[in-house]
Amino acid sequence: MGSAPGHFSDRLAESILRRRSVVCVGLDPMLERLPPELLERWRGRVPELGDEAAVAGCFSEFCRGIIEAVADAAACVKPQAAFFEQYGAPGWSALAEVVRCAHDHDLPVILDVKRGDIASTGVAYARAAFGGAPGFTAPVGGLDADAVTVSPYLGDDSLEPFVAATAEGRGVFVLTRTSNPGAATLQEQETGGRALYLHVAELVARLGAASTGRYGYSDVGAVAGATAPASLR
Repeated sequence: MGSAPGHFSDRLAESILRRRSVVCVGLDPMLERLPPELLERWRGRVPELGDEAAVAGCFSEFCRGIIEAVADAAACVKPQAAFFEQYGAPGWSALAEVVRCAHDHDLPVILDVKRGDIASTGVAYARAAFGGAPGFTAPVGGLDADAVTVSPYLGDDSLEPFVAATAEGRGVFVLTRTSNPGAATLQEQETGGRALYLHVAELVARLGAASTGRYGYSDVGAVAGATAPASLR
C-alpha cells in the first residue's frame, strides 16, 4: 500500500488538538442541492466538457470551497465516494481533487466507501483508497485517503487488507452499530446471548490492539451512530 507518515490516529488527534474541534465535515454533493449560481456556470460548460465532466467539475469546485471554509474549524473531512463514482471517470478524478485539496489544508481524509470483500478484491479496494497498485515500473494509483469505512459482514478476512494498511499510516473505521433505520434488522440480532454488533465491536478491539498511537487511540475504529444511544452504552 502507499504509505503515510506515522499513525493515522495520531494525525487525527493532532488535528483535533490543533483546531480544538472534533467536527468531521461530510462531503456528499448532490446536484439538485448545489447553489444555483454554481450550477448555472457549470451547466454552461456542458457543450465543451460533456455532462459527466461538467457535473464532476461542479462537485469538485463546491467541495473545495467547503474545505477552504472549514479548514480552521474542522478536524477532518469525509467525502462519500458514491456521489462521485456515479459520474464515472470524471467523478473519480473530481474525488481525487477533493482529497488533494483537503491535504493541502492539512485535513485528514476519511473516505466513506463502506467496502467489504475478500482476498484479491479486498486488496484492490484498499489500493484504490490508499495507493500502491502494481504498475509496470513502480506502484501507482490510489486516492491517498488517510482512512476508509468498511463493512465487516463477510468476516475478519474481508478487513485484513485495510487493517494491514495501518502499518503504512492508514486508518479504518468498521461499521459496528450504524445510524440507518434498518440497522437493527441484523445488528441487533442476538447470537451467543448478545447482539451481533457487540461481537463486531469485540472484533474491532481485537484488530486494533496492535496499532495504537502515542495518544492512546487505535488506527482501527468503530462506526457507531448516535441515533441509537441505548446501544452505544
